[in-house]
Amino acid sequence: MGRHRTVEGVGLTEPGPATGPKWQRGDVVVVRQHRRGRFRAVTPMIVVDDGSDRTVLFVPQHTTFLAPADQSGRVTRRIAEEAGLTLDRWRDRGGLHIVPAGAAFSVMARWETSFDDFSGYYVNLQEPLRRTGIGFDTMDQTLDVVVSADLSGWAYKDEDELTDAAAHGFYSGKEVAAIRSAARLAVELVTGRRAPFDEPWQDWRPDPAWPLPSMPCRWREEPVSPSPWAA
Repeated sequence: MGRHRTVEGVGLTEPGPATGPKWQRGDVVVVRQHRRGRFRAVTPMIVVDDGSDRTVLFVPQHTTFLAPADQSGRVTRRIAEEAGLTLDRWRDRGGLHIVPAGAAFSVMARWETSFDDFSGYYVNLQEPLRRTGIGFDTMDQTLDVVVSADLSGWAYKDEDELTDAAAHGFYSGKEVAAIRSAARLAVELVTGRRAPFDEPWQDWRPDPAWPLPSMPCRWREEPVSPSPWAA
């Protein structure tokens, strides 16, 4: 975005219950990332599936969300520079997040200019989803795995950012080891063509009746679900 508006007051409310509602197809939920007393990203998403084995969420093009910002109010990827949140907008045609139950990662199927332009998969290492009254809580864990559209190749992404975040004390050595272990598991699923990589996600299409998701005004007031890595 050319102009950013930093959102103040991003501290957390008191922890809520460990469980939350099951969601129906077409529901709009809020996925909040938080750690160490404040929110670090907040995104409204549309529920595609919320079953016992996986949760599938969709982010359409032009969806407005809150991203980490530096002191000048610009989006930043460096944890050490984070000072708040700023409005941003989803620019690709769409992102479909497939999260196996209990997994410490999300598999995102991505389309760029149109739904005929499938660009492959992006495995986002993150804390397992935790249910809230408005959606899910989690926290991005920096490391990613980029997977080709035909599953023939993969590569780690942002290993330098993980190292940088650990050097600034954001991740403990134990957590870095757990993140890398989850990444290796994701790679095994890719190379073995195992779920969720055993389905033709490139052929998936959203319901044309779905509206653009937006965040409820009470997204900050909803009690958080505590992180298992709370520190």
